[in-house]
Amino acid sequence: MKSKFDLCNTELLQVIVNYGMGAKVTKFAKKFDIIGSSLTYARGTVNNKIMEYLGISDTLKEIIYLVVPSNKAKEIMIELSRKFKFDKPNCGIVFSTKITHISCKIDGERNVEREEDEHMYDLITTVVDRGNGEDVISAAKKGGSNGGTIMNARGSGIGVTSKVFSVEIEPEREIVIILSKSDKTDSIVSSINKLLEDESECNGIVYVQEVSKAYGMYEK
Repeated sequence: MKSKFDLCNTELLQVIVNYGMGAKVTKFAKKFDIIGSSLTYARGTVNNKIMEYLGISDTLKEIIYLVVPSNKAKEIMIELSRKFKFDKPNCGIVFSTKITHISCKIDGERNVEREEDEHMYDLITTVVDRGNGEDVISAAKKGGSNGGTIMNARGSGIGVTSKVFSVEIEPEREIVIILSKSDKTDSIVSSINKLLEDESECNGIVYVQEVSKAYGMYEK
């Protein structure tokens, strides 16, 4: 990890790959001028009726977060895509983001902030109580999503919690991430918000990050 860098000239790359590939992606990425990296585990959902029938619709994933200089972001994404064949279905996705939209419900109170901008894709992130992740995926599909990825959130120790936009992320939380086309984002977010509003015990936060560039996306 570099000790000094210009935060104003960095981007966050997020790479989602199948389980077991995370270490290889991280090792390859370190060949470039990255500032830092971290890895977490998740499970993905696929919109495939045959796999759902067989009971194997959930797939274990690894998510790698890479902090990189803005002027190197595109080059690194292209090289990752080429190396790990993101041009082929189900091999992986890499994208860069910035936050443009925050919508949260905590103990019945709601707050919404949003910036408007022109872009092709958005990353929708929802933090909810554990056990509600699948409900978020279902609500998102009603809004036009093809699926998403669910992560179990953990605090950093006993009695210690992490925070996302002032929301405590405790061991009983789940984080759902959905990559959507920008023209479907409002519909998907509205559907998730409706879930949070209709379920009085389902507190959560929804925020949207603009995806500057993406490799590995496929239209169905």
